[in-house]
Amino acid sequence: VNNLGNFNYYSVSPTLFLGYEIIKNISFPVAVAKKSKAVFDFLYLRFIKNIPVNIKTIEELRINWENISKGELKEIEKYAGKTHSVRVNQVINLIINSYVAWRIIKTNRWRKKTPGGSQYGDIKLSERVYPVFGFISYL
Repeated sequence: VNNLGNFNYYSVSPTLFLGYEIIKNISFPVAVAKKSKAVFDFLYLRFIKNIPVNIKTIEELRINWENISKGELKEIEKYAGKTHSVRVNQVINLIINSYVAWRIIKTNRWRKKTPGGSQYGDIKLSERVYPVFGFISYL
């Protein structure tokens, strides 16, 4: 605690020290995280604590998931696989399932063209439909 506010410092396992590039500054090198790594670190540090893992806490993050590409989301999932935290992996899986639902609805990829127009794609009986972020998700 000082005049500027409260500061918390956390350490990260050496196995998670990846996903960055070294940019040479005039006098010293700077490690700059890729977008996927910055998002992962934020989620990791937030949910490693005892914050509930549910849709509400994900929505409260106020992250514009539409600005995260499918490739970046796969990188986030890869980083999560390097942790031994069940909570962090639950968060990432919840986000991925929600993101997929949002993308499917946003792009209408869940509809298929037929000679008579478009119709809803088939949802397998083994898949369940859940409301997620105001949309539907099928897993």
